[in-house]
Amino acid sequence: YSTQYHHLIISGSGTKTLGNDITVNGNLTIENPATLKSNNFSITLKGNWTNNNPLDGFQEDFGMVYFLGNNQQIISKTGTESFYHLDINNLQGINLSSGNISIANELTMEQGNIQTNGNTVILSQGNASSLNYTSGTIIGKFQRAVSQNGADYLFPVGTDASFNPAMFRFQNLNAGNITLEFVNTVPGNNGLPLNEGIYTITDVFPEGYWKAQKGGAFASNNFNLWLKAGGFSSFGGIDTSVRILK
Repeated sequence: YSTQYHHLIISGSGTKTLGNDITVNGNLTIENPATLKSNNFSITLKGNWTNNNPLDGFQEDFGMVYFLGNNQQIISKTGTESFYHLDINNLQGINLSSGNISIANELTMEQGNIQTNGNTVILSQGNASSLNYTSGTIIGKFQRAVSQNGADYLFPVGTDASFNPAMFRFQNLNAGNITLEFVNTVPGNNGLPLNEGIYTITDVFPEGYWKAQKGGAFASNNFNLWLKAGGFSSFGGIDTSVRILK
């Protein structure tokens, strides 16, 4: 069973430990210096998540946290808020108003965008299946650990108006992480023109570009990359003469 609350405020000193699953129909607030311990139970939240403890504040253990609101839900935590399994099922999306979010095991995106506001969504489980994706866009930076050869690693990034995912499949790999975002600005034309077979590349799409950064011990010199150029309408759109430039 799940214990029901409207707004729930965790306050005072010490650690408050869940004894069963809970549903919070309003906002969940963790005040300093209190700590909320999931004790492997789940939290279903329909309002905002605020963690005012500058240290940990939330001990995720192996519990699941479901964001299941009808309005956009805000996650507020200075630094990084940590979850074990995070499930986003809100058509209006999630807003990271302050700080990163880090998911240790699995990120489930059922519906709704994640607006990062300059923060980062971090998925530290290296298996490709650690992202369980149905729909939604990460608007900003998505960092995910990579550790499997031959598996498809999806980065469902883009903007409010366009879906511009990237997907990697590595044929060889030293495990590490990749942080990727879609940048909705003109990429510039340094290095152009460039000859590529029978084509001379002179122009770049002004709609934006993908920016990736490696981390940890990541290395690979043999991989496939797929990019979806959602919203790219300049020059008549995408055809066989378009190339990906690194």
